[in-house]
Amino acid sequence: MSLPEPTFFRGREPKAVDHSFQMLWCIAQAGPYGVTARELSQRLRMPRATTYRILKHLIAEEYVVRGPDLAVLLLGARVVEFAWLVTEGARTAAPELPGPGHGGAEC
Repeated sequence: MSLPEPTFFRGREPKAVDHSFQMLWCIAQAGPYGVTARELSQRLRMPRATTYRILKHLIAEEYVVRGPDLAVLLLGARVVEFAWLVTEGARTAAPELPGPGHGGAEC
């Protein structure tokens, strides 16, 4: 799999990246019950339009999936795959790294 060509950030893109990670963190903290887009927007004090725009991308890339009722948001397969890769790499490269719960947005 080849990586896309690097691009330079424009306008609000760095903030969108920050918002994306905050959203993923908040969805992860919700656990198996998930969270709705409205709750996500309220908890992160983010405009609803911004929330939906970012969620649309995260869903398209399978970082977030909709629950059976289509209202609830859950972490997707790409997050699980990413976590597995990071965990395996961390065990090999730096076994002294701290465990879960170190860093992340308040939600």
